[in-house]
Amino acid sequence: MDIHSIDEREMMVKKLGRKEAQEVTRTRLIEVATRVFTRYGFERASVETIAQEVGMTKGAVYANFATKEDLFLAVLDRVMNQEDQMLETILVEPTSTRIDALRTYFVNAFTHSQDWRLLVTEFWLHAARNPTLRQQYALRYQKRRKKIAQFIEQYLAEEGRKGLLSSEVFASVIIAVSHGLEMQHIIDSETIPDDLFATVLSLFVQQLSQPNSSLDVFP
Repeated sequence: MDIHSIDEREMMVKKLGRKEAQEVTRTRLIEVATRVFTRYGFERASVETIAQEVGMTKGAVYANFATKEDLFLAVLDRVMNQEDQMLETILVEPTSTRIDALRTYFVNAFTHSQDWRLLVTEFWLHAARNPTLRQQYALRYQKRRKKIAQFIEQYLAEEGRKGLLSSEVFASVIIAVSHGLEMQHIIDSETIPDDLFATVLSLFVQQLSQPNSSLDVFP
């Protein structure tokens, strides 16, 4: 534990108003919790370990997040927002470079975030057994589907195409294939290429959409 850095944080917090100080504390907790959850997994990670690494008491952690699940959901929100921002950045790139940028993004996601994907899968199973938590988790994936659907609509509009599926159904298919290939890649990276999802996504866009003058969209 870095005593000097803790003292510096305490001095900074004292200079801030109550609301700003709480936001700084919550942000710091989320940053440290991200590392601890990723390192140990959801079940093995403890609030005590997170508190020790951030230089706080367990009580102070619980004053900001009522449960370990609430803290993890805050971590998940942060990561999903970062992913959305990266995709938004790619979507404003010129059409000529966008596909390559998307391919690079998904290859990096496959090769550099395996611990995170395992963590998300572990929490998925945990949430599935808890009706209240399951509903909270579902709301986040509904938001993610809507966001991906917006990306799809924007991309197809710029390409002069329309989907043969509704954009939200298309988004659900993309999420399902992505998760499935990620799990296979973690277990069998020698057989499942790093860029397989990027390749499949390109095929989906071509096969599940048509030029605007073609077929009607199915509901």
